[in-house]
Amino acid sequence: MLPSPVLAGSVLAESTRLGDAYFLAIGPAVIFLAVIFWVVVTLLASHRPPHRPRGRASGLPHRGPVQGGVISGSPSQRTRRDAVPPR
Repeated sequence: MLPSPVLAGSVLAESTRLGDAYFLAIGPAVIFLAVIFWVVVTLLASHRPPHRPRGRASGLPHRGPVQGGVISGSPSQRTRRDAVPPR
């Protein structure tokens, strides 16, 4: 048995938009503004010099004779090998 046209018309979906047009118009604009904001913040942060407080330590790590990868003293003060620990 075939459905009557009246019943078939009530089953079909309606073609009215309920809010998609707002998202289609506002969505790309919001994304564009977010990308522009991100680029501006990144550029401003890259041109700003880092904050270094004056009057404090030099900022190098204090690891005994090795200071920031530079060994203090002359090469004659160091041995070629570490001493073998006693057993």
